[in-house]
Amino acid sequence: MTDLELSVLGPLSATRGNRALDLRGPRQRAVLAVLIAAAPATVPVDDLLIQAWPADAAPVSGTLHHYISRLRGELEPAPATTPSVVVRRGNGYALAVPADAVDATRFTALAARGAAVLLSGGDPRAAAELLSSALGLWRGAAYAEVADLDALAPVVARLTEVRTAATEDLIDALLRSGRTAEAIGRAREHTAGHPLRERGWELLALSLYRAGRQAEALAALRTVRHVLAEELGLDPGPGLVAVEAEVRAQTAPTGTAATLTALPAQTVRSLPVPLGDLVGRDAETNLVDDVLDRARLVTLTGPGGVGKTRLALAVGHLRAARGQEVALVEVEALDDPELLAPTVGAALGIPGAPDERGLADALTSWTGLLVLDNCEHLVADVARLATALLGSTTGMQVLATSREVLDVAGERTVQVLPLESEKDAVELFVRRVRAVAPDWEPDPDEGRAVRRICADLDGLPLALELAAARTRVLSVEQLADALDEDRFAVLGQTRRDAPRSQRGLERTVEWGYRALGAEERTLF
Repeated sequence: MTDLELSVLGPLSATRGNRALDLRGPRQRAVLAVLIAAAPATVPVDDLLIQAWPADAAPVSGTLHHYISRLRGELEPAPATTPSVVVRRGNGYALAVPADAVDATRFTALAARGAAVLLSGGDPRAAAELLSSALGLWRGAAYAEVADLDALAPVVARLTEVRTAATEDLIDALLRSGRTAEAIGRAREHTAGHPLRERGWELLALSLYRAGRQAEALAALRTVRHVLAEELGLDPGPGLVAVEAEVRAQTAPTGTAATLTALPAQTVRSLPVPLGDLVGRDAETNLVDDVLDRARLVTLTGPGGVGKTRLALAVGHLRAARGQEVALVEVEALDDPELLAPTVGAALGIPGAPDERGLADALTSWTGLLVLDNCEHLVADVARLATALLGSTTGMQVLATSREVLDVAGERTVQVLPLESEKDAVELFVRRVRAVAPDWEPDPDEGRAVRRICADLDGLPLALELAAARTRVLSVEQLADALDEDRFAVLGQTRRDAPRSQRGLERTVEWGYRALGAEERTLF
């Protein structure tokens, strides 16, 4: 099995030795792609049927088993009496291959090693070699022919982000190594493809200046100023401002590009503005804010759909308004714990794909708030990372949301409950209905139906929002009756931008169920 290689950094392919394996048609490739993206985790059969097929074309399980059988015929080493590559585990399938059998894993590891060399001030030639090897694994867009599958979107986005950061690290390494002409060429290509990436422009300006081309360096800086103003209405960040000052003063560093890696978290841009208002959570917002004044690690716990994420965002915006830097990392999108540290690094503007140690070293002086959202499926890994980061800094804080506590020293927990006040639950429901019908005002009969709906749904914010969305096609009285018959069917649809743990009420419950151990599942 050790000679099996799976490639997803471009068109999906598999080889054993020097022989290309026949992966057949697009749907069989989609099944393999989902298994690769989830590896080494098990993907339940129902999830495979959802993730590898379009929503309107999900097959019966027998079709899936047919594709699994054909994949085994190609991927399993011959003769194979018992499957050892595509294995059955419970009610699902998993890909049991060494991590380095997948080119995406090798790429991520090489990119992280190269970034770590730069962060530690090591030999830039070694960093350049590692990063060149990493980027050389790419043959096109990640998961090219199956990248349109919704289930693969977070994986493709992460790999693409790491690729972009690794390209910038390579330019940095080339510049530090004295390979200025190569750095200029790559930086020009990079800024053309990613005009909003400020670090690319910093590297281009420094490369041009190092080559004695001060006027061109200043022209590049004028270009990025114009792009940022026209596209985003923003001024350049601290890194670009510092580079421009150095170029104008003719004091840019001649041996390294150290100014670029000395700004680990100065351009935090990752705290979104929620589109919906927060209802009935003023007391909880103030409570969490107060607890953060007395603790550096706070975890919001509670059942799925209770509003932990929305509360964490409210607290983050409150503290940002007072001048604290705040960054959000959506842990739910991660299946591979090795991507946790690089993803946090990307959210904080740290160059490259740092590992846990490199991330801690880069954040020693940061005093911001890191929000880690939906951590329950990687709770042990999040706990370890949070402990490492907080142990290496003096002013940094972490606000986590999880259905399970992190259970580490220094953690303070705040339990988020459903809306206890009928007034708040009704207010939330009415506001969400008005997103569908702006002028709606419930009459007395509708008011009674609304109160019945809020009581039946236990004041759970997600359930109330899902129910309100159904008023596009049902009256509130019809909705109340339908909930009595089968609430999971009625609340089975959600927004297209909903996180995967909240795609319908049943999926929300299922997400929590999967995180339970065997005894806990029996109790459930």
